[in-house]
Amino acid sequence: VLRRYRQAFKLNVKARSSKDDLVLAASRHFTSHMVDEVDTIARFLYTVHSNKGTSETPLANVDSAASRHQS
Repeated sequence: VLRRYRQAFKLNVKARSSKDDLVLAASRHFTSHMVDEVDTIARFLYTVHSNKGTSETPLANVDSAASRHQS
């Protein structure tokens, strides 16, 4: 997973880096991105609300998976 993350985000780490080096690089990359929590939650709620009643609702997939595991 860390190697794929390195490739996907083109991190400046050697291809044969140790796991510790990859963790450090991925951690630095991840924490360098600022996220507006209120905006993120608002967009999530808008998406869920606008897809209400369709099978594409993210929560519909979670609910159906959870009900299968409860049986």
